[in-house]
Amino acid sequence: MLTKKPVLAPHAPVLRINRQTPGGRASAPIGLFQNPAWLAYIAVALISFRGTGSSPRGPQYETAAKHMAKNGKDSMTTNFKTPLLLLCAALGCAALALAQGGGGRGGRGAAPGAGGPPPVQLIGGRFKAYPQDAVSRGLTGYNTSCGYCHGARGKGGNAGPDLITSDVTLHDEDGVGMAEFLKGAAHQKAVKLELAQPAIFDIAAYLHSRVIVAAVTREEAHPDEVLKAGDAKAGEAYFNGAGGCAKCHQVDGNLKGIGAKYDPITLQDRIVSPRAGGRGGRGAPAARDPNAITATVTLPGGKTVTGLPIRITDFDVTLRLDDGSTQTWARENGIPKVERHDPLQAHVDIMTKLKDSDMHNLTAYLATLK
Repeated sequence: MLTKKPVLAPHAPVLRINRQTPGGRASAPIGLFQNPAWLAYIAVALISFRGTGSSPRGPQYETAAKHMAKNGKDSMTTNFKTPLLLLCAALGCAALALAQGGGGRGGRGAAPGAGGPPPVQLIGGRFKAYPQDAVSRGLTGYNTSCGYCHGARGKGGNAGPDLITSDVTLHDEDGVGMAEFLKGAAHQKAVKLELAQPAIFDIAAYLHSRVIVAAVTREEAHPDEVLKAGDAKAGEAYFNGAGGCAKCHQVDGNLKGIGAKYDPITLQDRIVSPRAGGRGGRGAPAARDPNAITATVTLPGGKTVTGLPIRITDFDVTLRLDDGSTQTWARENGIPKVERHDPLQAHVDIMTKLKDSDMHNLTAYLATLK
């Protein structure tokens, strides 16, 4: 006795009507036409329901049942087989057309953009490139909202620090981190800005473009151009005055002949990155760098130990001593006390207020110390 229930193909596939692309858009329907197993499943279901009309128990159904019971299922008439074969052929053509039209997933080696968003373009192997129209809008937005405090091109101005070397800019991506900082208490206390996220994205795109210029085109600068950008007299005044350089440096002492030792480009780099040097080689411990960061551990009894910090946490501290050995102390509630010393801390502190003009003037002045 034939039943009304269709015979399902073993492990019939689950129907998926559509999928989400990486960009969040729904793609063309897939699964029903692009999965060959579904074609077989539909064919088996059609064979199982091989009656017509609204009632599967109609006369044609009973006649077909008696005919097949008497002669076997292979004796179906040609009139029934032909429409079924045409239907399967049509489904197969539809699946092929959808697959060729790009509705499916891109396989390995697919052309860029066929199966997701285009790859991010990198400049210099590490800097994300932003759209030029966003950079142009960002320049206008920066000059309107940020330029008064942070100066032309983001290099520091009347009341704001350099944004090109700022941790906020360097760790930002697509303006997200920058927006969080602008809404934070520190910036709101200084200046309250109400900027929409698209405007912040554009300003971030402009600042990132300035970071790229500073990092990628550095070696294209010529020493003469660096010298022409500054005023040696103004640099001398800054050295002995607002810059505070004379507190640690003497022109006839540790800076004697520095203008002959380094070219102008290197001199300028050493102002902002003074800790530039190679590592010691293998063998006996090298002499300690006088500008190396050190740490001093003060034990409960008053004894102090100074060395190069390897690890400092709330729970322990490890120093490398002058003889190359290491020593570790457990810490609890800040005991033993640990103090960190950086001989070049002044260079770190000045980065928050150093202007382009100050740096160029100071470079021009140092170049004269030969």
